[in-house]
Amino acid sequence: MFYIFILYILTISFSFVFINPKDVTDQFLKNGDSFLDIHLGKDTIRYLRGVIWRTSIFSATVMGLCLGIPLYLQYIGKMDGGLNILPSSTMMLTGIMCSLFKEAEAIRNMEAYKPFI
Repeated sequence: MFYIFILYILTISFSFVFINPKDVTDQFLKNGDSFLDIHLGKDTIRYLRGVIWRTSIFSATVMGLCLGIPLYLQYIGKMDGGLNILPSSTMMLTGIMCSLFKEAEAIRNMEAYKPFI
């Protein structure tokens, strides 16, 4: 239970750290961008905070279910202990593979521009 609680707190906290609404709003001001029917400044910050909050709660809930259900099944004796790490290992492997795919794509795109450099 404590593990899932810490997971929720960290997911929400890191969402606000990685996507800082103030910084995004400052970038909008510099570029002259805005959301439709939302004024730049405090309204944009408030809107972004709401979006980040809803998205992080959804993400934390999905992760909590994916990680909490196997832990609960192991606790009541319905699942082997080695299988309860499968969801977390799958999430980590997927994250690593996505990063590697993006890196390989960037290298491939860099090779395409080499004749121009």
